[in-house]
Parts: sequence; C-alpha cells; structure tokens
Amino acid sequence: WEELWWGRGSRTRLAAALLTAALVLGSVALVYFTGGTRYVFAHSAYLPIVFAGVIFGPLAGAATALAVGIGLGPWMPLETGTQLAQPLSNWLIRCAFFVTTGVLTGLLALRLRESSEQQARLHSLDQATGLPNRTVLEQRVEALQAGTGGAEGWCLLMLRLNTLGRVIETLGAAQAQLLWEQVVQRVRESHPGRIE
Repeated sequence: WEELWWGRGSRTRLAAALLTAALVLGSVALVYFTGGTRYVFAHSAYLPIVFAGVIFGPLAGAATALAVGIGLGPWMPLETGTQLAQPLSNWLIRCAFFVTTGVLTGLLALRLRESSEQQARLHSLDQATGLPNRTVLEQRVEALQAGTGGAEGWCLLMLRLNTLGRVIETLGAAQAQLLWEQVVQRVRESHPGRIE
C-alpha cells in the first residue's frame, strides 16, 4: 500500500490527483444539490482535503482546502432553495478550518511516512555493525532463488570473532562493540563501495 500511493510512479500520482479533483468537484456539487452550506453535507469537503494531505503532503492538502473553500465560497448559497447568500465570515472561517486540516493531515502523514521508513531501516540493519542483518540476507537469498536478485558480482562474507566472549569478559561489552565497529570499518575500507 505504501509503495502504491507514496511511491514516485507518475501514473499512480496522476490517478491520485484526478481522484482528488473529482472529490473536490463532487463535494461542491453535493453541497449545492443537497441544499447549500447550511446543511451537514458541507463536511464532505474534508474527504478530498484529507486525501490530498495524506497522499501528496501538507502543501497539496492546503491547496485542495483552498480549492474546496473557494468552491463553497461566496457564490455557494447558504440555502439553495431561497438562494440566500452566506455571510463572508462563514466561508472565510470554513476555509481557514479546511486549510488547517489539510496542512495538519499532510504533516502527520509525512511524520508517519518517516517513522515507517526508519522502522524499515532499523529492521534491516544490525545495530552493532550497521550492516544488513539476517532478515536482509534471507530476502536476498530468496530473491536469488527466484531469479530476481541480480546475482552478478554478489557474494556473502561472514565474519565471526572467536574470542569475542573473552573480550566481553575482560574489557566489557562497550569495548566488544568498539572492536566489531573497527572490524566492519576495516572490511569496508579494504573493499570501498562494494560492502553494503
């Protein structure tokens, strides 16, 4: 789901933009044909605002909110049956609420996205060495077995420090951690650009 909407595919983003526009037009039409801004259907405007904020971020949420706010603006009657105009303050305040909702939704979606990406990184790296962990190894081996892993130039290097237990007993866990970090650094330096 995350890749479908948050990915960079131009077709998906175009479809989401078209859906946002359709939701804006639909909510404005719904408000008009159900009697005007006096009635509850004015709240349908939050659907495209929240959708745009989640999919495209806070700026798009604010822009969609402005579009809906203008659509429900001064030419939208308070009540369509009598063509009673709404006061200027009504639609300005409504528009301010719409923009606030769009921006906050977009910011929350960005934060959620960043947190999700950070969790994925933490899940795939060994905390002691910063190298890919067993989960990544299993995924890559499965990809190689399925023929989608791009096996060209790929090899597996496994390191084991036989005396690590003695280092921990003698010097403590912090020094053992430092030893691992130095080993990883030296391996990376000996093969620059080739060790993930």
